[in-house]
Amino acid sequence: MDICKNNTTGNYFIYINETGAKEALFVTPNAEIKNLQLELFTKPEKYPEAFLLEEDLITKEQSQRFHEYKKDRSDEVSENYND
Repeated sequence: MDICKNNTTGNYFIYINETGAKEALFVTPNAEIKNLQLELFTKPEKYPEAFLLEEDLITKEQSQRFHEYKKDRSDEVSENYND
């Protein structure tokens, strides 16, 4: 799982992907999906999800929201592919 540290707050956000115009999609510590400026964060770093949860770098809610988002996107791709 890729995470980025917010330069101002020190909180960790789950990185989803770049969206263009120097922005990226993140799962916030409040488990919200937001498009934010990349300059607000450190570069994405990859860690095992279990480590991030054990070390309290991300919340369980953040992790769940990330997986829901990924599942929703994969379901959309499957539906579009079957059409």
